[in-house]
Amino acid sequence: MRRFAVAASMLLAAAGCRIEDRTPTGSRQDEATVREVLAAFYQSRAAHDWAGARDLMWDSATIELHQPVAGGLWSIYPSADDYLAAERRASRGAEPGDGVRVVRTDFRQQGPLAAVWVTTRTELAPPLAGSVVAIDHFLLRRIDGAWRIVHLVSIPDRDAAGP
Repeated sequence: MRRFAVAASMLLAAAGCRIEDRTPTGSRQDEATVREVLAAFYQSRAAHDWAGARDLMWDSATIELHQPVAGGLWSIYPSADDYLAAERRASRGAEPGDGVRVVRTDFRQQGPLAAVWVTTRTELAPPLAGSVVAIDHFLLRRIDGAWRIVHLVSIPDRDAAGP
């Protein structure tokens, strides 16, 4: 009798439970499009195609880059134009590179917002032989039907960098 009472109470408890579906809104097409935007962003930067990179960013995009120097300084750019002007100055005289290799991505979308963590590896040309691993976090928003980068935070992963 006791077993029956326990089984009945478990059955009632289970009947009262419901599994909520919290699957984010969005589609595989959105995910593919966001990944294409990020690939184009990395390729544009590597090729020093500043106009191409700019087209992928919202006017008021904010960018924060952690610099791998003593004390670890942050460079904060309040707009896409400020960031790209700094990139243009920093790359002056440098040859366009092959870009970065995306090692890992973690994607999350909720409606018109997408967040993507991207781990990249860049092989440095001599005399700076070695590689740089960075962890980038992008926030993208669908604006007028197109995905645009609205925020980027990047930090080097010193633990993963190679010799």
